Amino acid sequence: MTRKLTAINALVWAVIATLALVLGASTWPAPADADHPSQHSSPVTGSWIGKVHGAQYEDHLFQFHADGTMISSNPSNVQEKPDGTGVNDSTGQGNWHMERGKVVGTFIELNAGQTTHKAVDNLTVRFTVEVHGDHLTGTAKVWVGTEQVPDAQFDFQRIV
Repeated sequence: MTRKLTAINALVWAVIATLALVLGASTWPAPADADHPSQHSSPVTGSWIGKVHGAQYEDHLFQFHADGTMISSNPSNVQEKPDGTGVNDSTGQGNWHMERGKVVGTFIELNAGQTTHKAVDNLTVRFTVEVHGDHLTGTAKVWVGTEQVPDAQFDFQRIV
């Protein structure tokens, strides 16, 4: 009788564990749903491709994350000069938040001398953008070190 009860208890626990796994898995979002921009708290969340008018190299990729962080990227070595006085910049990284219906944020790119590979003044970009469907536009104040340089304009399309 004891063996029979032990076998029944094991079977009951196996059924309970299986039900818990099935019910838990059915409420977990599918990967396709989890990555869709409409699932996030802000319309800016997601990946964007476009132009930063006023930048030395205008083509950029932006990625805005739901946790309020963001990444800016463009090709390496695009700011090098034939005389060796150019710079190489890193991927831009920063933060964003919503303010009165607009996306406001700052990102920084680390810069190194083209030939010395030593740190030079960083690029700091403070932006305000608006999202209209799959289109992102806005302006930015830009500094190289402590020197403010001409403003930039953003014009991006969502990568879908």
